[in-house]
Amino acid sequence: RGNISNKGIIYFSPYFNDKKMFKKILNLIKDYKSIIFHIYSNLKFDEFKKYDHLKFKKIGNDFEKDLMDCKFIISSSGHQLISESISCDIPLYIFAFNTFEQNYNANRVNFHKLGKLMKKCSKNEFNEFLRNIPKYQENMKKFKEKYWKKEWYDVLMDYLKKDLGLKLLKD
Repeated sequence: RGNISNKGIIYFSPYFNDKKMFKKILNLIKDYKSIIFHIYSNLKFDEFKKYDHLKFKKIGNDFEKDLMDCKFIISSSGHQLISESISCDIPLYIFAFNTFEQNYNANRVNFHKLGKLMKKCSKNEFNEFLRNIPKYQENMKKFKEKYWKKEWYDVLMDYLKKDLGLKLLKD
């Protein structure tokens, strides 16, 4: 990645149209005027267009370009965006929709300290996330060294054995 700007990406998934949750996030970030937020959504939030630092974009080709110089991502916990953010060392302030996968993914991000699980969507919580961005980036590098150099089958078996303490038939 090139120079990291003071830009945050917010990705509101088109698969979950939880406008109430999305507005809660927008109400939080509207006061952080020193950060430029690129907000990807298929929904309209006209009441927030008056804030110059909130840049609304349609989900599309600009997203990849914005990833290359953003400081962090705020998003739901879909596995593809999590993988992309880890790959690029982009910390996540992440929330989960009410599905097993979303909750599992969000809790794994939090457990490995690759970002912060959004619990309250509050200024205190977000400020803590912002303060810890360098730590999250370092944790992402360590995470990749540990897990991304192996075959995924070996990673899974190691996890089942060590982290969960399971005895496997193959042993």
